[in-house]
Amino acid sequence: MVSNLVANAIKFTPRGGSVRVDVAPTTSGARIDVVDTGIGIDRAELPHIFERFYRGSRSNEARSSGSGLGLAIVRSIVEMHGGSITVESGAGAGSRFTVLLPAYAEAPALSSRRPPALPLPPPPPARCRRSSPTNSAPPQ
Repeated sequence: MVSNLVANAIKFTPRGGSVRVDVAPTTSGARIDVVDTGIGIDRAELPHIFERFYRGSRSNEARSSGSGLGLAIVRSIVEMHGGSITVESGAGAGSRFTVLLPAYAEAPALSSRRPPALPLPPPPPARCRRSSPTNSAPPQ
């Protein structure tokens, strides 16, 4: 998730620009900000950037191409963890993606997280090895 946001920030930030990742605890979990000084996203496109296969009108200015799936996958992962993702941006103004993730509620003690021991599978059947014949008569 973070690697995709950082890769996008790098892809849409011209040489000499900057990309920053900030991680901080919140009262209910954690906040991750990925901030860049890149080409930005037109405000009219912001409602669509998390849609599958959506590629912004300035995607041709990126250092490499993409499928338009990355941000949809990021949003899906964040939401599966009970979090949220927002973006602040404007054309020519860089972007700030903010991910808020909740803390894991009621984490079990380490000893209770061990899975039960599984029985070992039976050993493979024994295989007979034939030795190479040395001056022996063929079997009858």
